[in-house]
Amino acid sequence: MISPKVNLLLEQLPDADFQRLLPDLQLISLVAGQHLAEPGDVHEKIIFPVTATIGIAMVLSDGCVIETAMIGREGISGVRALEWPTGLHRIYVIESGLAYSISRSRLLQEAQTGSAIYKMFFLASIQTLRRISLEMACSHFHSIDQRLARWLLNRSDLSGSILIKSTHQGIADALGVRREAVTNAFRKLHGIEYQRGYIEIQDDSLLKNDCCECYFSQKEKQPHQLALPFHASTWHAPNF
Repeated sequence: MISPKVNLLLEQLPDADFQRLLPDLQLISLVAGQHLAEPGDVHEKIIFPVTATIGIAMVLSDGCVIETAMIGREGISGVRALEWPTGLHRIYVIESGLAYSISRSRLLQEAQTGSAIYKMFFLASIQTLRRISLEMACSHFHSIDQRLARWLLNRSDLSGSILIKSTHQGIADALGVRREAVTNAFRKLHGIEYQRGYIEIQDDSLLKNDCCECYFSQKEKQPHQLALPFHASTWHAPNF
């Protein structure tokens, strides 16, 4: 069985906190395309991806959807749920794989003890907010081909694979653009090959040349996001 500590946030928890959560962590299988939550849903479960990749998307009143963040084994799905039971976004599975889930009520119980668990969620929420902010800036200032290159590199980084399963329409939905725009953008990119719903990154250095600065900005911050300074003795959980 794959260890929960493949998730980097769980891996960095102090052992005493991790051991308290361990009996309640349940291994689950997630399937690409599966919707985990819609805006307004009550989040009963918190998910720690280990091999799966999860997407967060904003859903507008006219039905338009844009992906605002991708979460892999470095993060948590449902960080908002520790303080607010209902979510604001659509949460869905981008890449099939495994994850661990735990009930919101169990985490609330542990957060009240003054453990490092609440701090883990606080720092994970900053990580997610940073990604969403970066995505919004990128979608406003950078071209579709630059955003597509960044999206492909992010998917590859999170899945650990150079082979990405997706269609032009699926990518268009993620980027919030028309399918034709994605098709045209693919013609401008280098170092990739696309066929039958799969994209293979054959030379990531060429693809990085086509990418915008946002990808590199995110990569520079990643070591700090993953090195979470848990010091339970100096952390005081808030009153719920």
